This record gives sequence, structure tokens and C-alpha cells, in this order.
Amino acid sequence: MDMAFAADGEDAAAAYEVVLEITDTSFSAAEGAPSSPRPSPVSVSDLVSLDPLPSPTVAVRADRHRLIESSSYFRALLGGSFSESGREHVQVGCNLEVAIQVLRYLFEPPESFTITHDNFLPLLEGALFLAVENLLLECESWFSTMSSPTSSPLAPLDFIIEVWYFAQEHGVTFLQDKCQEYLAQNFVQFISRRSFNKIPYDLLYSTIECPHLTVDSEKQLCEAILYWVSENTKPCEDPNPNSVELCLLNKVKLCLLPLGFVTGTKRHWFDFGNNAVCAILNLLKDSLKTLLDAIADGNLGTYRIRITEYSKKIVLSGCPQITTAFLYISVLPSDLDAAFKRRIVSSYTQVDHQSFLLYGELEKAVKTLSFRNVHMVDLSKCPNVHFGATIDWLKLAFPELRIFRASYCLSFRFDDLLYLLLRCPWIDEIDLTVDTSTVTPKHSVISSSSEVLCKVKPNPRRYCIQCSSYDSQLNSVFSNISRLTLEGRNDISDVDLLKISVLKSSLCYINIGNCTMLTDDGISTLLLKCRKVHSMVLSCTSFGNQSIQTLCTSCPDSTDHDYEHARVMAFNMQELHLDGCKGIDCAALSQLMSSLNATKFLCLRETSLTDGALRQFAGSCLEYLDISETVVSMVSLAPVVRINSNLKCLKTAGCRNLLFEHDELEPMSGNKYGDFLQEIASTSSLEDVEMGWGFCPIRIEDIILSFSKVRKMTVGLGTTLAENILYALPEICPFLESLVLRFQVISDGVLRNLLESAINLQVLCLKYCLGRLTSFSFQTKAPALRVLRLEWVTPWITNNDLTILTQNCNLVELSLSGCKLLDSSSQKIISSGWPNLTLLHLEECGQITLDGVSSILNCKALEDVLLRHTGRGIGRAIINDAIRELPLLRKLALDLCDASEEGYDNPNNPEGKMMRTVRMSRCKSLRSCFELPREGSSKVVHKDTVVLEWSSRRLTTTIVKERVLLNSAKNRSRSAACLSEMAHLAASPSSAPPLPPNPIPDAGEEGATRSPPPSERGRGKVVVVMGATGAGKSRLAVDLAGHFAGIEVLSADSMQVYRGLDVLTNKVPLHEQNGVLHHLLSVIDPSVEFTCRDFRDHAVPIIQDILDRGGLPVIVGGTNFYIQALVSPFLFDDMPEDMQDCTLSDHLDDTGLANDDGGSGYERLKGIDPVAAQRIHPNNHRKIKRYLELYATTGALPSNLFQGEVTKNWGRPTRSRFDCCFLWVDADLQVLDSYVNQRVDCMMDAGLLDEVCNIYDPDAVYTQGLRQAIGVREFDEFFRLYLTRKESDDKRLASSTSMLNMHDDQLKSLLDEAVSQLKANTRRLVRRQRRRLHRLSKDFGWDLHHIDATEAFHCTTGDSWHKKVVEPCVDIVKRFLSDGATWTNKNASNGTGNPVISSRELWTQYVCEACNNRVLRGAHEWEQHKQGRGHRKRVQRLKQKGLRC
Repeated sequence: MDMAFAADGEDAAAAYEVVLEITDTSFSAAEGAPSSPRPSPVSVSDLVSLDPLPSPTVAVRADRHRLIESSSYFRALLGGSFSESGREHVQVGCNLEVAIQVLRYLFEPPESFTITHDNFLPLLEGALFLAVENLLLECESWFSTMSSPTSSPLAPLDFIIEVWYFAQEHGVTFLQDKCQEYLAQNFVQFISRRSFNKIPYDLLYSTIECPHLTVDSEKQLCEAILYWVSENTKPCEDPNPNSVELCLLNKVKLCLLPLGFVTGTKRHWFDFGNNAVCAILNLLKDSLKTLLDAIADGNLGTYRIRITEYSKKIVLSGCPQITTAFLYISVLPSDLDAAFKRRIVSSYTQVDHQSFLLYGELEKAVKTLSFRNVHMVDLSKCPNVHFGATIDWLKLAFPELRIFRASYCLSFRFDDLLYLLLRCPWIDEIDLTVDTSTVTPKHSVISSSSEVLCKVKPNPRRYCIQCSSYDSQLNSVFSNISRLTLEGRNDISDVDLLKISVLKSSLCYINIGNCTMLTDDGISTLLLKCRKVHSMVLSCTSFGNQSIQTLCTSCPDSTDHDYEHARVMAFNMQELHLDGCKGIDCAALSQLMSSLNATKFLCLRETSLTDGALRQFAGSCLEYLDISETVVSMVSLAPVVRINSNLKCLKTAGCRNLLFEHDELEPMSGNKYGDFLQEIASTSSLEDVEMGWGFCPIRIEDIILSFSKVRKMTVGLGTTLAENILYALPEICPFLESLVLRFQVISDGVLRNLLESAINLQVLCLKYCLGRLTSFSFQTKAPALRVLRLEWVTPWITNNDLTILTQNCNLVELSLSGCKLLDSSSQKIISSGWPNLTLLHLEECGQITLDGVSSILNCKALEDVLLRHTGRGIGRAIINDAIRELPLLRKLALDLCDASEEGYDNPNNPEGKMMRTVRMSRCKSLRSCFELPREGSSKVVHKDTVVLEWSSRRLTTTIVKERVLLNSAKNRSRSAACLSEMAHLAASPSSAPPLPPNPIPDAGEEGATRSPPPSERGRGKVVVVMGATGAGKSRLAVDLAGHFAGIEVLSADSMQVYRGLDVLTNKVPLHEQNGVLHHLLSVIDPSVEFTCRDFRDHAVPIIQDILDRGGLPVIVGGTNFYIQALVSPFLFDDMPEDMQDCTLSDHLDDTGLANDDGGSGYERLKGIDPVAAQRIHPNNHRKIKRYLELYATTGALPSNLFQGEVTKNWGRPTRSRFDCCFLWVDADLQVLDSYVNQRVDCMMDAGLLDEVCNIYDPDAVYTQGLRQAIGVREFDEFFRLYLTRKESDDKRLASSTSMLNMHDDQLKSLLDEAVSQLKANTRRLVRRQRRRLHRLSKDFGWDLHHIDATEAFHCTTGDSWHKKVVEPCVDIVKRFLSDGATWTNKNASNGTGNPVISSRELWTQYVCEACNNRVLRGAHEWEQHKQGRGHRKRVQRLKQKGLRC
């Protein structure tokens, strides 16, 4: 700052006022510039109104005496003995804002001027320069008050940083000390501030060294340092030992970091992470020696937990190296003598009787070291802590403790809980959660045994509670605890629950979910005593009708007599989880629902909930509702959603009747699905949604408003999200964090967009999804992704793909199934790429464990490991090795198929600390009918599983029956059917509400109850819908599903079974399926030959599975040979197995396409078997080849193989493997012809040419696979010429629109001819199909219920179809299902019931000379031909010409 006197030449005497001309030095005039006129002076009070301040100079009138009294600077300037001191104008050059703030402070009333964050630094700067002593003291006092622990709110971090820089520049050590102390005290809050990375290094370093540094955990400090370093330094390959990052990281106490966290730091800070892991593992080996050495070296502070007088939380979760000694040394004064410290460390590392002898001395030693601000202690996943001694530590150091957590610690016993309640009566919340038992009531238990755990460390009597005095002690001192969580503790009995019931005066929340030893009577007793409970988690317990009666009964002791309902416990229930409680009947559940009023969280998954019960619910406070796997419909659900405007979570997966209407309830009108989503959008803001049956089809306009705030989404079987919706999902749900897709169709583009655009996505699970996924999907960064589950969707994954994944994602959970290209090198990729994995599930993943599991054991943070069918290389000692090498391991699942030595050793240590469950599955071989070649083909299905399960008291060994879906033939067919349903989805589903089918059970369900085999319960009932092409078979099947629950459709079409040509083969699009599950659509590769026997082998297990689940299979298709092969023996069962593959396709002749391949095959067959040669056309090269192969394979003549008993069994319905009801949908031939012609035109408009063009190959064979479909060969000549006219291959992808609108006359002529030929061949197919159906009825005794749909075709409304077709079929099926009658056609059979057809008639060849020597096979075809109108006309014309015929 500069100062000068005004040179006006006046010698005025000292006056009371002086004019200060303050010039801002940053705006000083350039040298030589003319001086500006002197500004008019203003008073100090007018400075407030100057906004902005004039620059560069302000003249202020001020009291001379006030300036001299307040400021040493002005005292020297204005009150000196100099002649200049009396001048009226004084020029001051300084920071204008600083000077103005000081003047305001000096002259404004104290009550109108306060120090704030905004003016503190200007005031301080002015006080320092102008030497205003009072202001300097006030600034110091204000900052001390602001930075005190009791001040509120928290100061801005930017302000603290600015003050630090100012203090450094001006040498104000007081401020420097205060800044680092304030930052240390409030470090937890400042970590989350955006400007944390702007903290200067010196301030951060001094803060970490400050003894008042307060953090919840060492992990929190380490995370903050790593973040700061990553934002402020550039990564270098060889960091300097004195570099910034190493100096800061050296301040972290490695031995107090969670194991899972330090393994994760190895990805980007390998040396630091590796050193931390080694330090923790060394502690686990011998913590006592390490601590004693630290005492000897005077370095015990490295192992002291950071606890200060400002600490509020102590979080040690996930630190298996922590022992009780760590806890005690952290609360002891540091000036204790070394001998006493050694006694404490030795005693509390191995807790014994000496431990509690020290307690008296400890109470005296740490009497003044009490941390009253600590209200929460978390010791979850700390297996080496002795909880009896730990409870004494809690009482000793934390008199205001409110929350205690010790989750996943099996060593915490129920007696410890009682001891905790007595020693720490001020605690409000306790969480003792453990993993739930893997043995559920769904499993079929073969045997079970248990043993009491051998206590290696006996529990000192000090930590035991005598039951006789327990009640009186507890009642006398304890009344605070309100929340108690005991989830998964299946060692708790009704007696233990009775002891808990003495908390009746305070207990409000209790979680005893999956406590399987509790009974309904025990739970009811607890509720009778603890009437203040308003929140309960009772999942998978024996909670039943008796407990419901207790909840719904008025409390006689209630003081609220004005409102009767308020005396009912259920009326005030806020949270209730009853998922999996099977002991509740419908009436009791209805009673409970009618009593609930204030409930916010309600979970009724897998209960007996019905529409009637749900309609009883009148509450309007719901935020969470889970009704998954129940039979409720939208009729009862919609009103609940409507009145609960705060609903945040809705889960309806597996509600198969969601759109069914029931007679006793008022039906919904309009588009039920659309209206429902509109209600959600208008009344709720969902954040968690789980969809299943009934949410299909789904439109993007319905989902946008409803799901705009969704964070978690699960889409399961029964709901199909179209590709445009999946692609727009990141935009529809901008906050999406978790996405689970099951049985969806997903592409590379969709998946890449999800990973790139869903920036908050942390969980991604793809299960049984279909689509064209490739390795390109995961070649994008997904830094937020933490959980990835790819189950049976990525069989193409290789080691290179895994490497790319490790570079793009930082996962903590990984699950892979069906990745059979992986090998033993994959282990190292996984362990080095994701060293912080906590969950690793590998199933059917090639040969990953062929060379052992050494690399997997390097993932030290693993808590859950599953290895199933991953290579026969796992050693016998795997269980002991895993327990020793993985300190946090709680679940281990193995398969004996992977054992290198035919088994595994039992664990050596009988006491479980962290380990909860070990599962060892045993397999058996099962012949598979789904893979070619069939000889020697076998799959593996699980027969039983040995489960070792630890609790705090005992070790239980259980053997259960178990099935794993994708290893059994039936379940593989189930999954294939579900995937085929998705293979041909329509892009734009209609708005019509779908009809829910009988869904497939959860793919993860094990040990589900199965119905008896067919031999025990009779033949299963099956409906078969038959008819010619275009008759309406598929439409009828879907309509039947609206009248009969559980219908699933199985396609019997020889072309629709192939993938591709969806338009040409007229596959049922999704919006026409109306939610009915369709099997065997788009499941076979187009180039594979799919025979009748293949169809039977695929279809029979699917049908049997539908029947086992109580469903009704409906077979639909026009390939009559498929149906005949399925429901009757039809030449298969009496043949040698090794020749069946050669003969199955001999009868696949519905397409009527001849083979024009040349050769002498026919002549050769004629020489070998003239009878067989006479049976077939000379140009049917395919059948000729089959017969020759059959002869070469068996040495028997083909004609002899189809005689005798085989002929008698051919097609007889009395020998059907199922009880069938045949519906024949038919119409007049002229009507069908007209419809076929129209349908071909519609196919052309829908892109038929594009489909055929995509598979066109000029060298292709049109006699096998998908290319034999009608509509492929017909366009051969057109495409040959069309493609030769194009200049490049790219033109081949021209759209069908351009093909239809071309101007080339020759091409147009060929196209018209091809379309005409397609129509003609389709009409011929209609005739062959109708003839075949007539023959099945007349010659083979099939009772076909003929339904004439002619009138329905003529009528333009749907009423005619319903009345003329659907209603008659519904009546027929009802009678069929009710009385079980199976009719046979008496007129078509002889006395023995055999078809009226001889073996000769099967093989006799007839030649009609009148019809250009047309060859006819068998007497039936000959008779049908003679009755044909075409034949009769030709004969009539020949007779008129006088020719003989």
C-alpha cells in the first residue's frame, strides 16, 4: 500500500474530520497520464449504497479522532507531530474493498455490522495493514468460534482453503493451526465436498498429522487420500520415494484397512495395495507377536484405531485381522507403561480367564478416556473378535453408544446378546445378521445330522448370563432397545425368543427372517408380550395363522379406547415382510390384510395371497409392495396402487394371473395394462420395479412417465421389452443403478448403449437372454459397474474377452455360466484384473479349474465362491485351503465332477468363524435327446448335495436332493422354449391386453415338488389343433388360453422350428401371442436337418414338463407327420435305435417339393428293393437316398421294415402316449384359397423378399433345412437375374420396396411368376394337408372334431369367429378335461380296432394315364385321386374324344 499527502498548499489546523482519498492500487493510473479530478467525498454511512464501488478512487469523510483511537496506522499518520499530520485530505493507496470494510467496521454501529465468511478475509487483511487491534481480535475470536466443534453449520471448504492460503502468505500461524484443526475435526464431512481435491498439499498433510483427525474408519481416510492424489498428480511408472502421493499414503495405517478394500486398490495402486495385503495377512498369521514387537519398538500407535473426542462412528467392518487387543489398545492412554500394555495385548489376543482379571485395572486406567460422542460401532465381518470381551470394551469406552452391528459373525452367540443387553443398557439398535440357510423347505432332505461345536476357546464365566436371574436383571435396568435384527440365525429357538420378549417396553422393530427353528407358537408368544412392535421381518419362517390371530386381536391393556382399531396390533404395523411364509391360509391372510392400515412396507412374495385378500387392504401409506409369485390380478392390484400415492417399489414378478378377471370382483375395463401404467405414472414415482407375467406387451409411451425415477429394474419371464425400449432405457430411467433382464432379446447395440449411457449403472444381470451378442458388446468403458452376471447368454466369451472386461469394468461380483471357451488361463485374468472380487460364480465354464484353483485363491476378498463343472482339477484339500487363504469366505459351492481325486476333505477346524456354508454336489449321467450325434451323448444332472452349515452352536450336515436346470433334459427344453419365445418378437406390440400363461418356475428354483410320473397318474391330457395352412390354428390356440389357465402352445410346424424367415413361415408375432408361451419357434439352425424324431424328442419333455406343472399343452401346426410322430408310435418305437435317424425324415413330405438332383439312385434302389422303389417317385432323390442308407446300415429291405406289426401300429391313436383331444379347424377350399392369396400379398408387403434375399445362395440345395420352405425356391430364377444386374454386392441388400417397384420388365415378369407360383404351391399344400387329415380320420381312427370356420372368414367382425369357432372348441375341451373321454372313430376301424389298410396298400404304386402318367402311392391316394374333380374332367374329355382311359 502507498500513502501521500495532498499538495494543496494549505496550512489548516487539525480538524475533526479528514477526507481519505482511497485509490485502488490495481487501477493506478499509467505513468505520465493526466491526473483525474478529485472525487466528491461521501460519508461512511453512504458506503453501503455504493454498489458497485466507483474506481479507482473513493473519497470518504471520517472522524479523525476515531481513526486515531482505533488504528495504530492512522495514529501514526494523523496524530503525529508532523506538519502534514493536520491536513484535511489524505491519499491512501490500497485494496479498495479492504479499506471500505475496515471503515464500515470502525464507524457503523456494532449491532449492524457482523463478520461473515464473505467479509472475513477483507476485514482481516485491513486489520493487519491498518493495524486495527480490536478488529484483529474480533476476527480471531470469530474464526475460533466458527471453527469450534460446537459450531453449526459447517463452513464452506473453499473458504477454509482461501483462509489457509492467506495465512501462509501473511504468516498468520494462528489461522494455519485453526484451519488444519478444523479440517481434521470435520474431515468426514469435508470428504464429500466437491472442492476436496483443491485442498493444498501442506494443509492436507498437516491435517492428517493432526491428533484431532476424525474419520469413521481408516478406509475412509485412505479413500480420501487416493482421490486427492489421483486428482492432483500424474501417474508415473517409478514414483519417487519422497513424492507427494507416497508421503500421504505413508500416513495410512495399513493394518486397519478392510481386506476387500486393499485388494481393490491393487488395480491402480499395485505397490500400495500389495503392501497392505501383505501387512494384513501377516497380522492374521500372528497378531500377538506383531503387537508385542510394536510395543517394544514404541510403534504401537500404528495399530491404534483412530478414535478422538469428536468421533461419532467406529467402522471396522471387513477387517478379519482385528482382534480384541486392537480394540483395547485404542482406548488406553498412550502414556501407560510398556509392561501393562504387554499384559493387555497378551490377554486380549487370546481371551482367557486372565482377561477379565485386568478389567478392574482397565476401568481405573481409562476412567478419563471416555468417548461420549460415539453412537455407532460396526464390527461386522470381524471373525477374530471375542465378543464377550468386546462388550466390556463397549461399556468401558462408549457410554452413549446407540447402534451396534456385528453382522456375519458366527462367533457372536445368543448368550453374548444377553450379556450385551445387560452391560450396555443404553443401546438402541443391534444388528446380528448372518447368511440365510441354503437348505430350505423346498429341498427334499435325504438325511441330516448335527454336532455341537468344540469350543477351542472356552467362554469365561464372566461373559455368561445365568438364566434364573436374567429376567429380573434385565427388567430392572433395560428399556431402550427398539431395533433388533437376528436374520438368518437358525440356531435361535422359541426359548431364546421368549427371553427377547422381556424387551416389551421398548422393542419396535424385529427381524427374525429365515430363523427356521422358530415356530408359529413361539412367534405368537413374542407378539403377545411385545405389543409395541410395529415393524417385523418374518421371511421364510413358520409364521402362520396363530400369529395372525395375535396381530388382529385387540390389546386389552391399550389406553386408546376411542378408536377400537388402534388397539389392534396389525392396525399400527408399519413394516411387514411375510415372503415365503407357507403356513398362512387364505382366510387368515384376508383377515390380516383387512386390519393393516399404516403399513409402509409390505412383502407378501410366495404367499397364499389372493384377489379377495388384497382387496381387503385399505391402507394409503404404502411405499414398498412385493406380491411376486402370487395369484393376484390387476383387478385387486390397481385400486391399491391408486390410493397409495407414495409407492416407490412395486414387485409383481411371477404373478401369472395378473390380467385375469374373477367373477367375485368387479372387472376392469379398457386397456388394463395401459390404464395400470397410467395410474402408476399419475399416482406414484417408482424407484424399484420388478415385472413378470402380465406386463406385456409394453409400449414406450406407457413406460416413460411411469419409470422416470426408477433406480432398480428387474424384467423377468412374461414381460418383453422391445429393442427400442431397451435402447432408450438410459434416457427413460436416467437414475438407473441396477438392471436385471431374464429371458429378453438383447443386441450388441442395446448393451453397448446401456454401458455407455447409463452412467449410474452398478448392477447388470443378463440371464437366459437371447440375441446376437458378441464380444463387441463389452468393448466400452463402464467405470460405475460393480456387479456383472452373465448366465447362459455369452457362450462365445474367450480369455481375450475377459481381458477387455477387466480393463473396462471394476467388478466386485462376477457370475458366468455357459462360457465353455474359457480355460485355466482365465483364472489369472480374473484374479489380476479384479483382485477385489467378493463373489465369483463359475458354472459350465470350460476348463478353468483344470490345473487347480491357485489363482482364484489370490482374490483374498472373496466371500462367496461357486465352481461347478469347470474342469477336473480341484484338489482334495480345497475346503481347508479356501478357509485358510480367504479370510472372509462365507459360502463355498463345489461339484464332485471337478475333483481331481474323486472327492474333497472335510474342514479341519470344526468351529466356524466366517464360514457359513459348504456345498458339495454329486452328479449322475443322464442320456440326452437334444444333441447330435446321439450315440454316447450324455449330460450331467445333480442327484444330491452335501451341505455343511455352521451356526454359532453347531455344525449341521445335510444331504438334499437337488436339480440344476441347465443340466437336465427337461429344463434345457424349458429354457430353449423360453428363448424361442423371444426370437421372433414384433417391433411394435399392440395395445391389446395380454392373457397370462402358466409361467415357468424360477430358473433358480431347486428341489421343487414334482408330480408323479405318467405311469402313476395316467396319460396326460393334450389338446391338438390341426388344420390346413391359413385356417386359423394359432389364433384358436391363443383364444383358448383366455378360457383355460395354464395353456402353453407347442408349435408343430416343420418350418417355423427353424430360425429365420419369420414372415415367410408366418410365425406368430408377439402381439398376437397375447402373453401365451409358445415353444419350438425359431430354435433350430436353418442348415440343420430336423426330422420327425427330432421333433418328438424335443416336444415330449416340454409337454411332460407342462403337465408336471399343472398346465395344459396345446399342440398347433400343419405338419401332420410331426403330430402323428408325437402322439402315436408311427414307425419309431419298433425300429432298431441305430437306424431311426435314417428313417425319420422319410415321411416329412408336406411341402411337396421334388428333388431334381440327377443320379442312378432310383435304378439302384429298384434293383435292391423294387417294392420300395415302386412306393416313391423316381425324382424324389432325398427319399431314395434315405432308403439306400437304411439298407446299407441294417442290411434289411426297407419294404420289409414297414410290414407286419409296424404297419398295425402306424398312427393308431389307441397307442398314443398322451390323452389327446383333436380339433380340426377347416373352411371351404375356395375360402382358404382366397385367404392364402391375400396372405401372400401381405407377406410381400411385410418384407418377404428381404428375408429370402438374405438367405439366397445360387448353389444352395432346396431339399433340406429352412430352404425347403415354400417360397424360397420359387424366387430362384428371379434372384439369379436380379443379382447379375447389380454392379456390387452391396446392392444385394436393396429393400423389398425397391424390388417391388423396379422398372425392368424381365425382372418384373419373373417376380410376378414367382409370386404366382408361391400362391399355387401354397394352395397345393392346403389340399395335401386336408387330404391327410381326411385320411387320419377315415383310415387311422383319429377322432377329429371338425370345426367349420367358413362363416367366420366371410364375416368382418370378431364375433363370428368367437361364436362359430372358439365357443364350440371351448365346449369340446371342457368335456374332454372333465370326463376324460377319448373317442375313436368306429367307422374307420375293423373289429380289432386296427386301421382298415393292408400292408400291400401302403406300397402299391398306381399310374394315371389320363393325368399325364401321374404316379400315386397306395390305394388311399389312388381312390382320392379318382374322386377328384380334375381327374373326372380329364376322363370325361378323353371319353368324348373316343379315347380309352
